[in-house]
Amino acid sequence: MCGDLLQEAMEHIGMSEQEFMQMHQVYMSNPQTQQALMQAQFAPTAGSGAPKLTRQKTKEIFLDSEEKKLESMKKMMSDPAHSMGGGMGGDPMEGMMEMMVEQAKLSDDMFERHGIDEEEFN
Repeated sequence: MCGDLLQEAMEHIGMSEQEFMQMHQVYMSNPQTQQALMQAQFAPTAGSGAPKLTRQKTKEIFLDSEEKKLESMKKMMSDPAHSMGGGMGGDPMEGMMEMMVEQAKLSDDMFERHGIDEEEFN
């Protein structure tokens, strides 16, 4: 798996395996670059982790999320064509599909506004 990814990366940048091995040997022979490469491999970078959330920010995101869910539910309930079952004698699967679409929209909105994936947040 890792080898396949490495091979794909080398093909993408136009480097042969021999060139890669030579460069790797050069960098690993220097103690300073060796240490920097090892740290880069095993320690995540500062910007790569999940966003830092304070208690206040978490509370704001949660309240915003719940408000959006409530608005979505009100919209679905007020429009008989889009409520569960698709109106009088409608297909219940249509109603479930509509709920799933609304949930996906809410999740996308949360990510766009706050940079947080709803599944990770909840």
